Amino acid sequence: MESIKKTHFFLALLLLILTSCSSGTYNPERINVYVGTKGVEIEFIGDSPPREVYENTDFPLAVFISNKGTFSLDGETYKGLLSYTYDPFYFRPTEGTSSSDELEFALEGKSYLAPDGFFETKILPIFRVKPIEGQRESPRTELFVSVCYPYRTKLTDEVCIDTSHLTQDARERVCETQDKLYTGQGAPVAVTNVEVEMQATRQVMQPSLLIKIENKGSGMVLAPVTELELPKACELQKDTDKKGNWNQVKVTAHLSNSKLSCFPETVNLRDEKGFTRCTLPANTEFYGGSLNYHATMVIDLDYVYLTSISKEIEIIRSGLPPLEPLPGSSCKYWETDFNGECVSNCDLCARGVGFSFCGTIADAGWGCDCNAEECVTQVTASTISNLLEPLNLKSGNCIFGPGLCELGKFCCVKQ
Repeated sequence: MESIKKTHFFLALLLLILTSCSSGTYNPERINVYVGTKGVEIEFIGDSPPREVYENTDFPLAVFISNKGTFSLDGETYKGLLSYTYDPFYFRPTEGTSSSDELEFALEGKSYLAPDGFFETKILPIFRVKPIEGQRESPRTELFVSVCYPYRTKLTDEVCIDTSHLTQDARERVCETQDKLYTGQGAPVAVTNVEVEMQATRQVMQPSLLIKIENKGSGMVLAPVTELELPKACELQKDTDKKGNWNQVKVTAHLSNSKLSCFPETVNLRDEKGFTRCTLPANTEFYGGSLNYHATMVIDLDYVYLTSISKEIEIIRSGLPPLEPLPGSSCKYWETDFNGECVSNCDLCARGVGFSFCGTIADAGWGCDCNAEECVTQVTASTISNLLEPLNLKSGNCIFGPGLCELGKFCCVKQ
């Protein structure tokens, strides 16, 4: 696992070096990373887990995690939590693999130097498929993997502070008050609209911001936490009190150097949408000038987010005990008698025999040469290659399906 992380670091460093040594067309100031509606994303690596498994066989579980948003999880105050759930009636972790169903992770967000964000792989337990009980020939079950993480959306923009309605100033105005529309700020919860109003109070123009927010990501918003609770933001979601406060977002807003009072400070999302109104405190007279001008608006949304993926797995009754020869043959269940020789089904496919289960196994480079971690690394290398073009990394492929190789080995091609 440590070697995989080092590989990712080396690849990112190499990409940075190649970019900095380019012809000079790259300008990080031209890249706006505060766009989009993604945060921490998760996906299964290759065919892990496969959609079909045989009883009494093993399969690996591995995921690819990427932080495609702008906020970084530092691993200290802000931690991500990876978890998985399965039906113990059908599966069990094999000995020697991770038995914990929760893993903490840290992952930097995208930036001007890393506009695609950072990523890593997580190799979870290798599962053993239990023998099928009862009369069902091919039962189905789902396997779930989730990531929970505290996150922040930041919006920075200029708004017009227009005092002309109060002062009747005849001079040409530098700006006019207008509403702001947005699509995303590089996070799953987005500010979508800010309605700017100027209200005259005791000969002072008081700005008022109606801030509308929306969950635009693929996951759900959980319960907010206090600053002291941040290191355990995800663990605390199991508490009954926290579950009653799901779909809530904390809002903080500033105009220039002045903090605004927002009501409510914690917004309840209904149908993934909500709003709050933020105004300058009544005892603040900073905006009583006689001119109109631009002021910097900063809005922070703080929340805990959950994203999940799942895959339905069909369990096929093999009718064969593990590692036992086929009736009338000395070959194991992952082998076929070929000209009097027991050959693994993976090797037979590589020879071009053309069985229906061969699929993408098409040349002599395939073989039962990978264990679970090596196989996951092969598939990950292919994913990284797509992300870091034009580095043209060597890549590989793996098939996690059963019946191709002996237990603990997987059919793969190494290049």
